[in-house]
Formats: sequence, C-alpha cells, structure tokens
Amino acid sequence: MQPPRISIIIPSRNRASGLKRSLDALLRDNYPDKEIIVIDGASTDGTVELLKSYENRICKWVSEPDRGEYDATNKGISISTGEIIKQMTDDDVQLPGSLQAAASYFLEHPEVDIVFGQTAFWDMRLDENPVLIDAKPRVDPGLLTTRNWIRRAKTPPCYQAAFFRRRVFDRIGGFATDFVTGDHEFFVRAARAGVKMGIMNDRVVDYYFTGDNQALRKKWADRWGYVRIALRYGDWRDLTYNFWSKVLFLPVWDAAATVAHMLGLHPLRWWIKRRAGINR
Repeated sequence: MQPPRISIIIPSRNRASGLKRSLDALLRDNYPDKEIIVIDGASTDGTVELLKSYENRICKWVSEPDRGEYDATNKGISISTGEIIKQMTDDDVQLPGSLQAAASYFLEHPEVDIVFGQTAFWDMRLDENPVLIDAKPRVDPGLLTTRNWIRRAKTPPCYQAAFFRRRVFDRIGGFATDFVTGDHEFFVRAARAGVKMGIMNDRVVDYYFTGDNQALRKKWADRWGYVRIALRYGDWRDLTYNFWSKVLFLPVWDAAATVAHMLGLHPLRWWIKRRAGINR
C-alpha cells in the first residue's frame, strides 16, 4: 500500500539554531513521502539564509509577517498537500521512525483523526547539556476527554506528539490565533465535536525546555487562556477549577520554585524524575 504523504508544518521566527536542529532531525528520517514546510515570520536572525541553504531538501518555505505561531501554522496547512498533518515547533526534535509509526497507526485505525505519540522532556534551562526530566508514557484514554482537555487536571499527551488527518481541519477549522496555546483550544474543540483521538506507544518527539519556549515566555496569557476556554466550552465548575489552579495557585508555585533555584535547589526536577523512574 502506498504510504500516505505527511506534511510537517514548522512555524518559526528568529529561532535559527533550534530550527536547524529540527530540520536536521526530520531530514534524517527515511519516511518515503514527507513534505516539510517552514513558515517563517520575517525573521532577522539568519533564519532566511538558513532556509535558503536547505531549500533543495525541504519542500516549501516562506518568510513574511504573520500574526503568530498559529496563524503561521494555518497558513502552512493551507499550502500543504499531505493526507496527514504534523504540526511542529522549532524547539522539537522528531525522532527517527516517528512518521512511519504515525502512518501505520492511521492505516490500522481508520476511525481515528488525531493520534498522539509519546514524548520525552529535556531541560536545557540550567545546563547546556540536556537533562532528561520526564519520559513517562501517557496511554490512558481518559486523558482525551473533553473535561480533561478543558482542565488538564491530568496531564494529557504532549501537543508536539500529535498527528492529524487533514479531514479534521475540514471538519472543525484551523487553530485559533487568539490563544498562546492555540493547540490546547483546538483539542478542546475537537473533543467537543466528537473527533476520535488515539494514543500510540511509540516515542515520537523530544521536547526541550530552553527558557525561550513560547508557553513559558507568555505563561500569564496562557493561564488566563485556560479561564477563557472554560468560559467558552465548559461550565461553572470548569471555570472555578481553572481560575483556582491556573491563576491563583501556579504563581505561588512559581515563586517557591524561583527561591529554590536561587538556593541551588531543584525539587521539581527531582520530583518529576522520581515519578518517571529516572535515576540520573
């Protein structure tokens, strides 16, 4: 059977070093029909020169002003031709064999429109050598319910590990451009619309906390985004939960973590590694 074309959409702006790492990883993957598309937001840091040096190895790229990551992603989807869509950020490293794993899953599960693989999380904020902080598999289908997407009371699979059939965008539209994490809003909307989601056991992506990740740089707007999502899609219980946990509690946690880091203590990293059974 002919493998389906997979379109990989990478929005970027002034992140040339991370983008190069992501592109190199994708180009090492031997999946036979992949379409790499980079949508650059008029970078000024050498990204355009980088893309010119790759233009014989990637399918399409543009560099022009846009309205942010999700506007760029929607633009990439609109010019893509694949049956399967892979949204990436320029912080991600897609692992060899991940595209084949996703294609095989979709072939075996024709009813599924979104599938999540597994993710390993690496921390580069305190050391130039990445530290593995979490590689715990997330395989519980209960993580994919509308209520859990709205609240994220239990951590769902990582957004960066998601693959989509093109038809899901035809059905519910593209990513919202007025949220810091527009993919979060998208998954809430998809779950409410009854879009079938699945989880595969294959580890497909390495995610790096660099300190410059968009969700970290705009975390206050991100937290209020949970409140807006609860207002739009949930009920008063979801609104209360998100306001308390995301807007009131997390700033206290952040302050405690800041003090601990100033003292050279990293309890969160220790706790995550302990929970994931990682000994180093």
